[in-house]
Amino acid sequence: MLAELAELIANTINASNPNKWGVYKVPGYVSAETCLDPEIVMATKAKRLFVLPLFTSYPEEGALKRGQVQSIRANLQIGITLVIPFEDFSKNDVAPWGEVTKILELREKLDLFIIRTRWGSYDFVSADPQPPVEIEMNQRNFLSSTEFIFSTQVC
Repeated sequence: MLAELAELIANTINASNPNKWGVYKVPGYVSAETCLDPEIVMATKAKRLFVLPLFTSYPEEGALKRGQVQSIRANLQIGITLVIPFEDFSKNDVAPWGEVTKILELREKLDLFIIRTRWGSYDFVSADPQPPVEIEMNQRNFLSSTEFIFSTQVC
């Protein structure tokens, strides 16, 4: 389930209409790719868009009745991580504000794309966007992730 959902998300992002995006378009400026190892995310110094299958959990509520399993839902957690090296240097910040606004717009549009898209048997539950990683900013890279939870019926 988890690998299937990660592939579905990456393929759907890459097949999306370029008019859904702002100045930086997906695909084109950057393409989505599946990735299992978070170390790859931290080591990259090129523009990349990672779809990471994080884990599957099986919440207990409503699953057991009279000692028998009646119904189980699985919660699948997927991370979407955007890594963009800053192109220019600003004496006041890590990059000129014009470049920063384009990257932030792409990050927001990615989150909204995931939230608004229908994912077949996977129901969107929640999104937890994280601020850019400060260490990467010092190394002149924008690295920001959002963790999404989807739910599906297992049995």
